[in-house]
Amino acid sequence: MNEAVPRSPEKPQAKIPARPTAREVEGEKRQSAGLGHEILEIGGYDFKYICEIEPERNDDGTVRMLAPQDRYENTGYLTLNRYGAGPFCKFKIPWNISKCGVYALVVDEQIHYVGETENLSNRFNMGYGNISPRNCFAGGQETNCRINSLIFDKLSEGCRVTLWFHTTDEYKKVESALREIGAFGWNRV
Repeated sequence: MNEAVPRSPEKPQAKIPARPTAREVEGEKRQSAGLGHEILEIGGYDFKYICEIEPERNDDGTVRMLAPQDRYENTGYLTLNRYGAGPFCKFKIPWNISKCGVYALVVDEQIHYVGETENLSNRFNMGYGNISPRNCFAGGQETNCRINSLIFDKLSEGCRVTLWFHTTDEYKKVESALREIGAFGWNRV
């Protein structure tokens, strides 16, 4: 996989045009082919637009709130982790992005989070977008719970959340470099 050569570091900014939702992208190849033309530069790295995060919604259009922790048979009497109470939402991104790299979550034109992954579709569809009941408790994936809950809050406020991706085999190095140059509100220091 090709790694982009970083340009001079600058303050992360995003100007994002309206794009199709994940459901639209997954259902229509002609739209996904055009997405590669939209680029977001973060710290000298080019990120491609992937999709808008579109959660499951109630009949009235509000974001459907989930509490997966209620489905966990807590025989060990574990306590909820710091973010395990939620609230959570459920969402999917296209399943065909099994590449490694760095992703960015952007809320209304502001970069809120950067992270690294070995498989983008799995990271979101089996991690952030679908909170496992066990992950809500001590020893579970706190980050999945925290990021999903933050996404839930922003979507419930009517904000637009989009996903961007930079493909690279050196994803840990790129993520580290980006976190050094930018203060992204959802990333921990």
